[in-house]
Order: sequence, then C-alpha cells, then structure tokens
Amino acid sequence: MTPTNPTPFTRAGILLAALLICTSLTGQDRLSGTWREGYDHKLWIDATWGDFSRKDGEFAAQNYRLTDIEVADGDGGASFYGIWMPGSGAHQVASALDWPALSSRWDTAKRTGLRLVDVEVYDTGGTASFAAVWREGDFEHKLLVDASEDDLTARDEEFTGKGFYLVDVETYLFGAERLYLALWHQGGRRTLLKQNLSWPQFDALRKSSEKDGLVLVDLETWMEGGQRRYIGLWHEGTSRQELFIDAPEKDFLETWRRFRDEGLVINDIEIPDNSGGALPGGAAPPIATNDPPATVQPTATEPIDQDQLRGTPPGGRKKDSGGPADGNGSGSSSETGGEATTGFVEEGKASYYHSSLEGNKTASGEPYEGKAFTAAHRTLPFNTRLRVTNLANGKTVTVRVNDRGPYAKSRIIDLSEAAAEALDAIQAGVITVRIEELK
Repeated sequence: MTPTNPTPFTRAGILLAALLICTSLTGQDRLSGTWREGYDHKLWIDATWGDFSRKDGEFAAQNYRLTDIEVADGDGGASFYGIWMPGSGAHQVASALDWPALSSRWDTAKRTGLRLVDVEVYDTGGTASFAAVWREGDFEHKLLVDASEDDLTARDEEFTGKGFYLVDVETYLFGAERLYLALWHQGGRRTLLKQNLSWPQFDALRKSSEKDGLVLVDLETWMEGGQRRYIGLWHEGTSRQELFIDAPEKDFLETWRRFRDEGLVINDIEIPDNSGGALPGGAAPPIATNDPPATVQPTATEPIDQDQLRGTPPGGRKKDSGGPADGNGSGSSSETGGEATTGFVEEGKASYYHSSLEGNKTASGEPYEGKAFTAAHRTLPFNTRLRVTNLANGKTVTVRVNDRGPYAKSRIIDLSEAAAEALDAIQAGVITVRIEELK
C-alpha cells in the first residue's frame, strides 16, 4: 500500500454522523491525514479564524470538542483546519498567540482546570504565532519548544520514565535549524516516536508497528534536499489504520468520504511543508518544561541540558539556579562595567528562564532561583562570572554560570529572570548581548 492509494476496510457496527466540510477559501492546500477505526466526528477545513471559531462554538453546543488544529499560511492570511470528536467539559481554542500570550494562557488555563491538548506553530506576517487547544482535565503535562532532534529524543525518554507519554509533535524551521515542539501528558501508555525518516523507512515502520499493536496518532512531513521526510508518533492500540499523504484538497476529501463509509475516523490532519521555508529567526522562544511539579510551562528559549528543559519563558530561556553572593549582579552598569576581564568576549542572542522552572535542579546541581543572577553557558566552567550587556540599550548585569545551555545555535546564553529584568529584556524575550568573562 502506498501513501497516495490507501486500501479501505470495513468495520461492522459503526455509525458515523455527517461530517461537515467548509472550503470557503482558496482550496489550494495539499493535505495529509491518518485514520483509525472510530465513531462520529466532524471536520472543518480551509476556514478563516472567524468562521472556524464560530464553528467551534456550534460544535461545542452539539457536544463535540476540538482535538486537532492545523494552520496553513497563505497570501490571503491563515486558513484553519480542525477535527472534533464527541466530548464534553470546558475547553478553549485560541490562535495568533505570541510567546507571552501563550505563556500567560498556559498559567491561566492550569489554574482553571484546563490542560493543553494540541498546539500549532505558524508564521503570521513575519512573526511566529501559536494556535492552541485546551480541554478540561486534572493531569500534569509538559511542553517543549525549539528542541533539536536529539533533545526531543532525550526528553521523550526522560519524561516517559517519569510517567508521561507524548501526545503531539510539531516541526518547523527556525532560521536554518529544524526544531521541534512536543507535548506530553501524564499517564502510562506505550508510545513510539521516530523522526526524520525517508518514505521507505516510514512505511516499513508503519507496517511493523501495526503488527506490534501500535496505532499512528501523529504525522509530520516536510521536504528536505528534494526528498520528503517523515516523523511518526504511535500509541498502543489494536485499531486498523490508513494513511493518505500530500494530496490535493479535492482528492483528500474524496478519500475522507470513502474512509468514513468504511467505518474510519480521521484522527490527525497535516498540511505538509513543501516550501522548506523557515519561521522568522528569533520570532518565537522555546518553551520549557520543569521536573518538580511535573508541569511544563512555555519558556522563551532553546533546549536545556540534562536536568533542565528546553526553552525558556517569554524572552527567556531555561532555568537557572541561584548562586553564592559573589555570583549576584546588581544589574547596574556603574557597578559592573569597571571590573577587569579575561579577554573572553562573545556576542549573540540571549533568552531567559521561565518562572515555572523555579526550584528545578541545574546542571551544576544547584536549584534554580529566579531572583539570583545566574546563567547557562555551553562551555564556560561553573562559577565563571560574566558581564552581560544588552546591546540595544547598553544596560549591563553580572551573572554567574551554574547551568549548561542553550543548545540551539541561534543563542549563546540563558539568563535568570532577575538578570533579564536588569537588562530590560522581559518584554522582548530574546535580545542581542555581549558577554565578557570577569577575572
């Protein structure tokens, strides 16, 4: 079976309600999807945000809840695609969120009993934006943003060992780097994640995983070097499954109708990245996850080292740990600018740790303290003191290295929240800095 010519199958005793379809915009997108045995569901595609949100309210009144959201970028603006399954309880859906807005929503949703169930990263006029779906729940969850392929694999192994399972993976280009976003929920479930596969590799794995009692629940696909690459996420299950990849909208809908008649529901819709284009560099900071409360919170920076999480808060990055008094900086250029340096100087991007990482263990073993003036650097020894200058405003602060990271090539240092405040970097999230090693 090939991805463009799936074989339908029947399942007795399943009755599917009519699935609603909207094709109000251009209809030029190519679509991919995964199907499994299932029940009633609804699909709404190629809609403006206004139409999409109104339809979400209409479906909610009929006891359907959004489970998957996709966004296609076009000259006429963003187009929205969604899958709704029968369900009840409180829920929220939002789009065009920048990093601070997503971080704020994460905090608010958690306090009000909502949990993130799906998230999408897309470009809006040169700025990276998020679309997200929250559902009522009381489980813990973790979110990772701007992770490398190796970081994602390592974090998945770590979180699986702590009783979490992966539910969503997204990939995108950030400048020249291919990065990943991932969401984990608390609970024991056997999963399988495989990344950056060719079609023969993906197809062979898809067939073998089905025999091994795994069902494909999430698919990502993009073009690289003239070849299509794939990411697959499988969950434990015995359902038959079908796949339809990179098809024109018309063919995709015909296939959906055929599968619907055969007792299948679409559980993931994907708009393949055929352009190879990247999100604007520096547009959206990564999100961080923290170990202690087992809750992951978005942060604005790249991935973090072993005991830390990838990314940091809006304008910030991974967690820091507080250090001894000599590691604290006043944030005043008059108090730090005159100290002698070793001659080591580096310029580049900086972000800071999210407040959700408070108390997490850093690579040095110290707990992160947002009020302490500390930082993460890839290579400088722990306890190295650095003068950090915000090149946009000239403000400086002295920090002490007590953590490792960032690992994304686009950034050179992660700062504690206190250090970021001293540099007036909270609002920007990611800033350009000069770091100098102090004697």
